[in-house]
Order: sequence, then C-alpha cells, then structure tokens
Amino acid sequence: MKTSPRLASLSALLATTVCCCAHADVVTDWNQKAVEVVVADSTPATLASRNMAMVQVAVFEAVNAISRAHAPYRLRLAAERGASPDAAIAAAAHGVLLRLYPSRQAMLDSALDAALAAMPDTQARRDGRNVGELAAAGVLAMRANDGAAAVVPFAARSGPGLWVPPANIPALAPHWGSVMPWAMTRGAQFRPPAPPAIDSERQARDFDETYGIGGKNSALRTAEQTSVARVWIATGVPAWNPIARQLSIARGLSPEQGARLFALLAMATADAIIGCWDAKYTYHGWRPVAAIKGGGVPGRPVDPDWEPAVPTPPFPGYVSGHACFGGAAQVVLESVFGRGEIPVVTLITASAPGVTRSYNKLSSIVEEASNARIWGGIHWRADQEAGEELGRKVGQWVIDTQLRPAP
Repeated sequence: MKTSPRLASLSALLATTVCCCAHADVVTDWNQKAVEVVVADSTPATLASRNMAMVQVAVFEAVNAISRAHAPYRLRLAAERGASPDAAIAAAAHGVLLRLYPSRQAMLDSALDAALAAMPDTQARRDGRNVGELAAAGVLAMRANDGAAAVVPFAARSGPGLWVPPANIPALAPHWGSVMPWAMTRGAQFRPPAPPAIDSERQARDFDETYGIGGKNSALRTAEQTSVARVWIATGVPAWNPIARQLSIARGLSPEQGARLFALLAMATADAIIGCWDAKYTYHGWRPVAAIKGGGVPGRPVDPDWEPAVPTPPFPGYVSGHACFGGAAQVVLESVFGRGEIPVVTLITASAPGVTRSYNKLSSIVEEASNARIWGGIHWRADQEAGEELGRKVGQWVIDTQLRPAP
C-alpha cells in the first residue's frame, strides 16, 4: 500500500513512540521489535494495526501448537513434543515481519540470530523454529487476499456537517472498513448511529468545547493539557503496545499467556480500526476546523483564523480512531489485568519531547487519549464517546469468541 511522501512523513511523526521499560521475555522483545519496524517504515495507522495482528497471531499460533492450552485461531499446527516456545516465538515474528518489511531484512535476521543464539542448539530449538516458521507462513497465506491492498477511489461529499478533505493530501484508506476482519463478521457489525445533527444541542455543546479549548492560541487550555494533546498525536499501535508490554512484564506472564494477550490485543484493535473506518467513510463526519472556520453550526461563531492545536489527520472525524483503538485495548487488557488499579505504566512520545505520562488505571489512559483529541482541536466529544463504545464492543466480541481455553 503506497502513501504520498507528505503523508509518509506525517505518519512517521504520528507513529514515533517509545516505552521506558525493560525487555523481560521473548514475547515482549519481539512485540517491541515489531513496533519498531512498523514505526521505522512510517506505516499508516490502518495498515499498522493489521500488520501487528499478523505478527501476534502467528506468535500465538506457534506457541499454542506447543502448549495446546487454547483453541487455535485458524491454523491446525502440530508441534513436536518438547519444542522450544522461545524459538517458535522468534521464528514466527521474524517470518511475518520479513515478508511485510523486506527492506528491514538485515535487522530482522540479526535479531533472529541473536534470539536463537541465546538458546542451546538442540532439537527443541530446531522444532520450535520449525513450528514458528509454519505459523508465519500460515498467517501470511490467510491474510494474502484480505482487501488491505485494495485501491478504492475516494469521492468527497459536500454539504453541512460533512468532512472537507485537506488539499494535496489523499484521504487515508477509504476502503479500510471493507477489509476482512479478524473476529468481527463484517466491518459494519458494530457501526454506531449517525453523528449529532448540526442543529442539535449536542453539536452546539461540542462546538463550544472544542472551539474554546482546542485552538492553537486557546487561553483556556493549560500547559499540561497542551502536553497531553501532543503526547497523543501518537497512533494506536506504538502507544498501546508499550503499555501492554509493561503490564505483561510487571505481572510476569508466561510465554503462553503473553502470546495470547498480545494476539487478543492486536486482533481487537485491528478490528476496531476496521469498524472505525467503516463509520468514518459511511458518515463522512466533519472535523472541527471546517465547522469553526467555515460556519455551519447555528448560533455559533465563524472564526476564519482559528487553527487546531495539533495537525488534523486526513480522514473523516466521526468516529475517533484513537477512541476506537483505546476502547478495544482497554477491554482486552482489563480482561487480564483487571478493572482496578494496575502497576504504574509510563508513556513517552517523540511528538512531546521531555513529557512523560504515568497511569495506574487503564480507563484513565482511554479518558486521557480522548480528552487529548479535543484539547488538540481535531475532534468533537461525540467522536470520542462513540468511538470508545465501538471499540469496547469489538474488544468484548474478540474476548468472547477467540482463543478460548482448551477443554
């Protein structure tokens, strides 16, 4: 899937996120390597979610072929007794990433060699590597014709309340709502109702909030809120995977538990983005900048000089991708780590140098991410609330239907 140089540069900025946590096991090591490759290649948010799901499902299928602790996703792999889970994890992740990002072969091969060199050269290692390679090949074949590479001409709509595409930047992935889901029956399975009418009390209230606090020169937004808005320019994959890694390490998850967790997280968030893009290109909901600069909300001001505090992405606003991703991630992670307090996790991003955010509840992370999009001036509150709800429904669906414990 090709993107314009300008969009690729924007994606690189939005995607660059790092996590300050130690590497504790092969599952989290290869999750971090996968995120690093996704970021280094400036992978757009939509494709990044799909590629991470391919990596993590392959890792799960490989480990599960050895442990047989859970129902497989789709593959029916038979591993030799005693095969090494660590070798299987490394080979599975390497195999998928190498096919998706062949330009990163030197780095990926070196990482695989280092991982295997840390294990005794035994039949267990060879058997583990073999099942990992089979899992990678199986997942790659499974997703070869999933619609991700489709080219769909984008037809902009005009009228009050509808999205105005930015000049000289193509609309990002207008076909993504039709990509084959991982667990959902179709992209529209959890489609939310239409956004608030432009003459509704809800739209007026949302206008006042974003107009007041989301402008580049807003006097209402605090310095901390500005920092938060910049932190959450980061897209879902490189923001939420570091959080999951820190929790996995803190709780000491086994390879089987970690592989399942990251597969569920990746499938849920990938499907949430498919559902999100279905809603975006069904409703073509406008961004605040169009409503504020061009008018359209009855009884509210027109301000041609208003600009959002952070860059507006090149796709419709309703529903929010950050909210969809966060809602799905919250449900999956809470299914493992609980809804109460969690070990403190931290997040730092290249879009907000020197700023570190710390959290002790998963719901607080989702709430902050949603607030950030309003404080940054690029979403209405309704975009966030509907997106979170969609994401939570997808996350629960994935938990209820996928990778269940074996009898």
